[in-house]
Amino acid sequence: MIKAILVFNNHGKPRLSKFYQYFNEDMQQQIIKETFQLVSKRDDNVCNFLEGGSLIGGSDYKLIYRHYATLYFVFCVDSSESELGILDLIQVFVETLDKCFENVCELDLIFHADAVHHILSELVMGGMVLQTNMSDILARIEEQNKLQKQEAGISAAPARAVSAVKSMNLPQQIKDIKLPDLPQAIKDLNSLEGFSFECYQSEYVGTGAAGANRNDPAVHGSSPRCSLRSSAATLQQRSRQKSSKKSSSIATSAAMLLPATNADRFPGESF
Repeated sequence: MIKAILVFNNHGKPRLSKFYQYFNEDMQQQIIKETFQLVSKRDDNVCNFLEGGSLIGGSDYKLIYRHYATLYFVFCVDSSESELGILDLIQVFVETLDKCFENVCELDLIFHADAVHHILSELVMGGMVLQTNMSDILARIEEQNKLQKQEAGISAAPARAVSAVKSMNLPQQIKDIKLPDLPQAIKDLNSLEGFSFECYQSEYVGTGAAGANRNDPAVHGSSPRCSLRSSAATLQQRSRQKSSKKSSSIATSAAMLLPATNADRFPGESF
């Protein structure tokens, strides 16, 4: 059984610590310090496992480690675990980190501690080895990353909607709306031949209009406030004037073309 997994740098500063047996925080710091003192004194050409310190169990436990650049990966295990198997497990752990972070370094363990713990939980759970196949571990991690991206997209949807509304700049768009010039529009309508719209104002200025009953047809007329009756009457009057002018002009032309009768002749005039 694995009792603890420790990762610290060449100066003894812990970058990852996972205990599968309860120790209070002070005891954990003392175990990390003692383990660093035991491991850092060893040369690189000696074997990679030794007896555990007094704080973590003494001779009943073993410390199996690997040294990569500036980091020590240390597994504290009991006598039931194989030293070579744990060394292979450390190698799988480091290669998986390298695949996930692309040339893993000490800073990746600092700024992505949650991802490192997730990868470790795919290998070891409760002090027992779960998986040593790196391909299966990477597949599980990829599935977890997809789920995180989907959850991030769902949770970020309200924020994106708010930012989109803010980017629309609604006050400026309302100001940019161009309404038609009502007086000019009324003049354009009145300029049409045969139509003149008469709109009555809500309050009248003039003699007899002030104080009069607004519902009195004598003041406002029987038509609605905006009516086309006066326009229709104006159109009929203009058409009559035009027809009378045309008839008078036709009569004048006909009189000029017809020969003069005897009554219209002057005395002594002959044809």
